[in-house]
Amino acid sequence: MSPRLTDPEIGDAEYAYLTTTGRASGTRHTVELWFVTDSDTIWFFSNETPDWQRNDRVNPDVTVRIGEWSWNATARYELPTEMTRAGLAARTAVLAKYQAGNDGDLNGWARAS
Repeated sequence: MSPRLTDPEIGDAEYAYLTTTGRASGTRHTVELWFVTDSDTIWFFSNETPDWQRNDRVNPDVTVRIGEWSWNATARYELPTEMTRAGLAARTAVLAKYQAGNDGDLNGWARAS
């Protein structure tokens, strides 16, 4: 049985691995990303439009791996200007999770992502 997204072994992991399907090539691509979770969502943030986002906007069927666990998932988006309450909480959580171990100030990144 897989753990819940709220289990510490999942939420405390440093990275998640997102696998998307290339929008032009059709090949699978995996990236290592910072993340946070809530009860049923794994949140990734980017203040650019990286390849992984362009890929999963064309094909939202993705795979996420955290530690030894993997899930098939469907990508969806929230823009910073249209963030839901859950999205705002996730933004605060990702900043709290990664700021302590980072030399730079992540506040601007967290606001724009």
